[in-house]
This record gives sequence, C-alpha cells and structure tokens, in this order.
Amino acid sequence: MKVCGIVAEYNPLHSGHKFHIDRSKELAGVDAVVAVMSGSFTQRGEVASFDKWTRAKSAILAGANLVVELPFCFASAPAEIFAGGSIRLLENIGCNYVSFGSETGDIEKLKIMASAQETGISEHLAEGKSYSSAIARAMGTDFTPNDILALEYLKAIDKYNLKITPLTVKREGSGYDSESTEDDYISAKGCRKLISEKDFDTLEKYMPAFEVYKPALEEGRYTNPDVLGTLFAGLIRTGRIDLVNAAYRVARRLVKKFGGSLITVFYGEDADENSANVLSARLQESFPNVEVNVIN
Repeated sequence: MKVCGIVAEYNPLHSGHKFHIDRSKELAGVDAVVAVMSGSFTQRGEVASFDKWTRAKSAILAGANLVVELPFCFASAPAEIFAGGSIRLLENIGCNYVSFGSETGDIEKLKIMASAQETGISEHLAEGKSYSSAIARAMGTDFTPNDILALEYLKAIDKYNLKITPLTVKREGSGYDSESTEDDYISAKGCRKLISEKDFDTLEKYMPAFEVYKPALEEGRYTNPDVLGTLFAGLIRTGRIDLVNAAYRVARRLVKKFGGSLITVFYGEDADENSANVLSARLQESFPNVEVNVIN
C-alpha cells in the first residue's frame, strides 16, 4: 500500500486544497492520503477560524483518508521547525511521498534552491533579518510562504536522512495572501475575509465541504480572524517570556490594524510599575497621537 502525506492547516479548507489532494493522488499514484494538520493554532500563531474537528472532517470529505494533528510545538513554530516536525511525523506514519504546493511547481528547481539557500542565509539572519527576508536575500528573489515551506520540507528530508519522496503541485488561482474572490480558486485568507463579512453564499462556491462548516457558521462557532488572530499572534510570535515585549507587540498590532485614541496599561502582581512605564513610553513613542495611561 502506497501513501502520500500532505501538510496542511485547512483554515478553512477550500477548492484549492481539494485540487491539491486530487492532484497529489494522481502524481504519486497512491492508495491513500494522510494529512498532517495544525490544531487550534496555525503556523502564523493565529487562532484557527474553525475547530480542528470541523476542519479534519472537511479534509476527509475532500479526499483525505486520515487526518493527524501536528503538535502545537511544531504547528506554531517558524518554518524550519514547522517543516521538520511535520515531515518526520509523515515519515513515521509510513508515508511514501509528501506533496506540497508551491508557486514554481518544479521539484528539481526547488531542490537546487534548497541546497543553495544554506550558503547565504546565516549571515542575513545575523544581521537581524526575519527568516523569510533572510531567505529572499540569500536567493536574490522574493518568496511566498508556500515556496519557503517547500524549501524547508526538502531541507528537513536531507537533514534527517528521510526516505520519503517529495512531490510538488503548482499553486492555482489567487496568491497566498490575496483576498480576491474573482478566480476559480481563492486563498484561505480570501475565505476568512468572506467569513468576517458573513458572505456565506459566496463562500459556499469555494468550499467543497461547505456542509461541514455550515452549522458552525450559522451558530457563530468560528473565530473573528481579525481580532483574535491579531491578539494571539502577537503573543505567540514573541517567542519568549518577556511581558513588556509581548504586550508592546500585541498593542502595536491592534492599534495599527484597528486604530484608537487611548491605551491603558494595567500592572500588578506579574509586572512592576517600572515595566509598565517602559511599555507606556514605547507605545507613546510609536503612537504620539494616542493617549497612554498607566494604572495599578
């Protein structure tokens, strides 16, 4: 029995995801597909739009034979850790292949890029660049999140000496970060935008397992992708126990996204007055037109 593995978030599952499942089966010629899926939090550190059971059921209806949860320590980690954890999980399950989407759609080209990337990324990380920016600088070109993950999957296979065979499916339709609803395939972000606008009639056209999501949509059992996503992503991405830095990042993201005229900093048992004043000063410097108060 041959099995193809897929790493996904299905946040939520849309027609592009079903295309990927179907195309992966065709390319690999397998008997089954196993999807390793993030749980309540996504790789960007945001709260998933729907609970993991709803998303897993939609994956089964779209053609997957088994859905396995990717542990949180990998699911909300940087690309290298996310890819390493998911690929090793698929290998240990017994998958013969792993299929991932990419903008290039050329596995040999991606392998060459993955090998070349290692030579220049370290120096750019040392300069303080983000991981995605360091990759782009090292390769001399911009990368989408899909391509970055594709390279990381290939690097993980080499690093851990895995036997799993990589395949890639060229992405169709709107770009990863696009909110357009004019193509046959729209992005997960486009779906989340329709959810936030409660445009469920349009949403149904792009979700092959819409009947699974319909009860949750009607009962309001989904997260607001703007407010909760901004709040939790700011906390998770901080990556260390630093209350001032975490609070600053969350507040900055919220103000930039939603505006505001007043920020109140409360402190108590877990943070002293000095920390509160440091946070207040940073916020006031970043947003001179916003009033910042400190209260015990």
